[in-house]
Amino acid sequence: MTHRSKRAKGNRLEAKFSQMIREKGLDDTARRMPGSGAFEGFKTDIHTKLPFSFELKNSETVKLWQWWKQACDQATIAKPPVLVTSGNFRPMLAIMDVSTFLNLLREIQDLEEMLNKLKNNT
Repeated sequence: MTHRSKRAKGNRLEAKFSQMIREKGLDDTARRMPGSGAFEGFKTDIHTKLPFSFELKNSETVKLWQWWKQACDQATIAKPPVLVTSGNFRPMLAIMDVSTFLNLLREIQDLEEMLNKLKNNT
């Protein structure tokens, strides 16, 4: 596979993922970053208002720890890393630190409890 076709494959995944974000109604301005995160201050592969830094990899060869390091290097305190990976005829997967995942579950649970309290008070 040539460098150009590898880049095109990565670009397709970035375009598809940003479209999925828009279609779910999470951020109607989500789009892939030109240069795939190559610009200083805009290291993430996807420009979005979501509170995550996204690193996307579309490859048949999995280099999980190398990719995770790259995702972490590009992340900030305000935007923790999420690695999104896929390959030919493979599902798209999102990988995040377990602490971040558990914090998300805690926030969902807290919101559900708050909504239930509001519903019971009316």
